[in-house]
Amino acid sequence: MRISKFFIQRITNEGFKEASFFGGLFFYIFLSAFVFALGERLLFLQLALSFILTYSATLLIRFFYYKERPIKEKYTNFIERLESSSFPSLHSMRVSAMFVIFHFYFNNFWISTLFLTLAIAVFASRYSLKKHFLEDIMAGAIFGVVIAFLVASLPLAQMFGI
Repeated sequence: MRISKFFIQRITNEGFKEASFFGGLFFYIFLSAFVFALGERLLFLQLALSFILTYSATLLIRFFYYKERPIKEKYTNFIERLESSSFPSLHSMRVSAMFVIFHFYFNNFWISTLFLTLAIAVFASRYSLKKHFLEDIMAGAIFGVVIAFLVASLPLAQMFGI
């Protein structure tokens, strides 16, 4: 039986769209709320702080530096312009920060492997969907890792009495 090229392309495209979800805002908030509900206060604080820092870094960079996406997006105001900028990839930044925070918090091979796999899937999806250029994804990943290292090194447990 022969599968059409169109069918394979459509399945691949849908898979990449789904993979992008793991670097998205909804997943990050859901995961943070889940961690909070489990009573993991330190992990929740680390995720919340990295959330604030990744958004702040992205907005600051995009405020001063605008770069078109591979498939250009139209904008009519300044907020839409910030959203339509390609550099750096916020999805890559968020998923990289999550990976590093979970890696250091749990120090578990399987959890680290799971989040690394999710990160790679998000990177591939953002590139395949033509939302970002490779350098946008790499920059987002590097910023995310740096932010997560910074957050993980802070004495949040002592600061908040956890």
